[in-house]
This record gives sequence, structure tokens and C-alpha cells, in this order.
Amino acid sequence: MDILNTLSSTSMIMIPLFIILFVILIAAVVTLKGYALWHAAKRNEVGWFIALLIVNTIGILEIIYLYFIVGKWSSGSDSGSDLDSNSNQNQEKDTTIPNEQ
Repeated sequence: MDILNTLSSTSMIMIPLFIILFVILIAAVVTLKGYALWHAAKRNEVGWFIALLIVNTIGILEIIYLYFIVGKWSSGSDSGSDLDSNSNQNQEKDTTIPNEQ
């Protein structure tokens, strides 16, 4: 009888712990998915956006996209800066005032 009491008390502790870990996992996956979708939309990558939106791989596809394609966590390089520099160049060109005649 002692064994049954021990097992039931251990399982009662494990259920809330499992729920807490599950909620943390879901929050991390949703955050990664949102970040990856934001980058795919910003870079006009429709194929990646659709794949990231539809396929649920518990964050694996999102990490692959952010690490290898966007290069957000690679050391010393920021491949997203090319898009920003192009928009800055366009802004500089647009600020010229045409000559009035």
C-alpha cells in the first residue's frame, strides 16, 4: 500500500510540472514562429512565409530558417542589413527637391 501512495503523490507533482513546461514550450515556439514569419514577410519570401505558416515542426523549421537563411544568429554577419541599406539609399534619393521653373 505504501508504494501506491508514493506513486500517486509523485504523479500529482509531475502533472503541474508537465503543464508548466508545456506552456513554456508553446510560448517559445509561438515566439520563434512569429519572428521567422516577420523576417520572411520583410524579405518578401512568399514560399518561406507559407511554409513557416503551415508546417508545424515545434520550432525546428523556424530555427533552420533564422539560422541558415536569414543568418540572424551567425557570428559577425547580419544578412538582413542589405535590405535596410537598400531602403536607406532609396530614402536618400527620394529626398532631393526638383528644380522649380
